[in-house]
Amino acid sequence: MNKLAIILAVVAAGCCGPKKSRLPSKLDAPSQQVLRNAGFDPGQIRCNSDVHWGPNLGEYSNTAAEKIAEAWEVTLDKPRRKKAARVVLSYMVRVMFQMLKPNNLGVVPLKGKTYTQDGQTYPVLIFRTGLMTDAEQPDSCMRSLIDVARVRHVINLYAGTFPLHDFIATEEKVATQMGASYHNEAKIKRPWRDMIEDLEDYEKNQPAAMQAVADLINTQILRPGGGAPQGNILVHCAGGMHRTGMTYGIIRRCINQDPMEEIEDCYKCHTAFKSADEPAGYEELNVRFIREFDCSLLKPESMGFKSSS
Repeated sequence: MNKLAIILAVVAAGCCGPKKSRLPSKLDAPSQQVLRNAGFDPGQIRCNSDVHWGPNLGEYSNTAAEKIAEAWEVTLDKPRRKKAARVVLSYMVRVMFQMLKPNNLGVVPLKGKTYTQDGQTYPVLIFRTGLMTDAEQPDSCMRSLIDVARVRHVINLYAGTFPLHDFIATEEKVATQMGASYHNEAKIKRPWRDMIEDLEDYEKNQPAAMQAVADLINTQILRPGGGAPQGNILVHCAGGMHRTGMTYGIIRRCINQDPMEEIEDCYKCHTAFKSADEPAGYEELNVRFIREFDCSLLKPESMGFKSSS
């Protein structure tokens, strides 16, 4: 195997639903059913439910940083080695996104909420994906979600430092040109994901993180632009795993009142989880945050339904 192949080695996993009912690089079966129930033809949605995890990217990033330092005949102390490895990792992830284009798409209806278009009433759908690297292309997932699936508000949750911000800028440009509003969470500077990433900080930061997520959901999902949704909503981060998974899971638990077991299973499939020995992107603290989230912080009453306790 050549070096590039090694660097880009990833583990692909199926999304929610039986693998036998899912075609390669297509939407998973549950998403297809949600779309059909809402009156859409899944075949017109140019997205996939693929999720990829690079199990050795951290190892390769450290090795690459060390080799670069050797080539330049410099010595890196621990903080600088860590910083250099992070830079290498960020570009490896970028290349993986560009080459494999994993959309990691899922979708659920927002319980109790509809919108009207051309005299017909439709359920509000919440789509979840990863970052789009090809939004400008005429056959991109982003364009089909806006043009075909009536996405009218896009929420980008990615606020990290990886070199992905040109993709985000392109997404915003395309969404705006096509008539959808766009929210970039990086501009708000709500670092709730970082606040609860480590067990040491989780409990002391949990209330503030919950309030930040509640503010996000209240203002961008339940009442985008200060009013009820006028179409469907797309939420994504970078890989569509962690920030997206927590936000999506909280909506399912607090608004849709779905069973926690189903929510956890869905979280796992969108992180490429295989088993306890091969957890891929699965993070137990994320699931704990969904499970412990204070649903009373959400304000869905203004939309005509009550939140779960």
